[in-house]
Amino acid sequence: MARYAFLTSPPGVDGLSLLLVWIAERGRYTDIGRKRYDRLYKQSVGPEYEKVITQHTRYLANQVCDNHIQEVMLQFITFS
Repeated sequence: MARYAFLTSPPGVDGLSLLLVWIAERGRYTDIGRKRYDRLYKQSVGPEYEKVITQHTRYLANQVCDNHIQEVMLQFITFS
């Protein structure tokens, strides 16, 4: 999922996938992506079949976001 999200979801200013940020319910300084993914989810079959994004999935998406931030920080330190 994470690889697909990074390939299909344009990154925000912070470099994080907007889709993963939306799934993780991370607080952001911008609403870019949130409205789009809210709309797409409401139009999907998920709500029709009472499927929700589980807390575990949100946790994993949050971990991917944290890992990406750590990777960027390490690259900054390494190349500075």
